[in-house]
This record gives sequence, structure tokens and C-alpha cells, in this order.
Amino acid sequence: MGIFGKKPVPGISNYELNKLHHGRLKAELDSVFPTSFSSSNKHKREALHTALGMGMDQDPNMPRKQGGVIQREEFEAAISGYTPKEVEKLRKIAEKYLKD
Repeated sequence: MGIFGKKPVPGISNYELNKLHHGRLKAELDSVFPTSFSSSNKHKREALHTALGMGMDQDPNMPRKQGGVIQREEFEAAISGYTPKEVEKLRKIAEKYLKD
């Protein structure tokens, strides 16, 4: 660890996913699966929320004050079970957050 602590780790933080502008990122990700069309879309949303929630662990290589972060590999694993069209939309929405 350096004199100024650890460098922030790129990824989606818990703050960005749930708190930033009242969950705007989560709402954007949910928009890929509109619930009005089918119950399977509701299950897909719930599965995505569960998978992203599991990525909010505190990894040893990230600073404490950064909070949980979903890194690119975790995000890719979370969306791997969806259709190619859905995966492309989810990636496009999350891209700018995963770069930070």
C-alpha cells in the first residue's frame, strides 16, 4: 500500500448502481427487460439484480472507502446467460461505468 492508500479499482460501485440519481443505472439496465411483456423478463431482471448484488463484495485490492465494485469480469459473468441482443444492450449501458 502506498503513502496515499490504494488506487480506486475500475468498475461499477454500489453507489453508482443504487444511489446515483436514485438508481438511474439500475433502471437503465432494467429497461432491457420490460416487465409488461412477459414474466420471463421479470425473472431475468431479478436474476440480474442477484448477480450484480453478489459482485458487491469488498476485494482486497480496492480501497475501503470505494465500497463494493462490480469489475468487468464479474459483469460479463452476470450477463452471460442472456440472449446476444440483450447482452449487447446491457454492455452498452454499463460501458462508461465499467471504464471508471
